[in-house]
Amino acid sequence: GEDPITRGLLLLREVTRKLRQKRVDLGALTLASPEVKFEMDTETHDPLDVGMYVTRETNKVVEEMMLLANETVARCIFEKGFARTAVLRRHPVPTQQMF
Repeated sequence: GEDPITRGLLLLREVTRKLRQKRVDLGALTLASPEVKFEMDTETHDPLDVGMYVTRETNKVVEEMMLLANETVARCIFEKGFARTAVLRRHPVPTQQMF
């Protein structure tokens, strides 16, 4: 037996995997550009090390939950009739150069 927190996190991971797969199946744009991370000296701010940022499963869980929250709020704005008055951040349509 796993403790309740572990069981909850494992369940959340499975839910987010299914949500991610559903988004991909519906044509979601997946970005796979590598990210670089720098380790800096806290006093001088000089770079001490450089490496690749590793995306962990926990990052994906948080990302998926953020997307779900955004989608839920957007649906609420639309369904409650605030679509014309809500202040929204809109991304431009992706250009071919972005791919």
